[in-house]
Amino acid sequence: MIESIKFSKELDKELKLICEDTVKDKLDNEKYKYENKQDIVNSITDEVIKKLDESKWIYKTICTCTLVEKGYAKLWFSSSCLWSNKDDGSFTFTYTDNDYVNCFICLYMILP
Repeated sequence: MIESIKFSKELDKELKLICEDTVKDKLDNEKYKYENKQDIVNSITDEVIKKLDESKWIYKTICTCTLVEKGYAKLWFSSSCLWSNKDDGSFTFTYTDNDYVNCFICLYMILP
């Protein structure tokens, strides 16, 4: 079994801050409305990628975002990647502070 790749503490801290700031900006006090959720998910992933592009890190990045309404749905998800265990890695961020939805962000980061 291959262990998960861990990024440096500095990168982990920056990824968490980027995800947290973006999600709080988009979801704080946001009530669940089915009609606008795709727009919110799109704006979260676009903003995370934009902030990563402006940072000093040079990873190629895939960002996924999942919103789940609280109280009405259960969610299980998984992913696997084949890459260089030396340099590449993934990061997952979970946001549960909103009263209406939970948000999950997964970043897959590969050195060019």
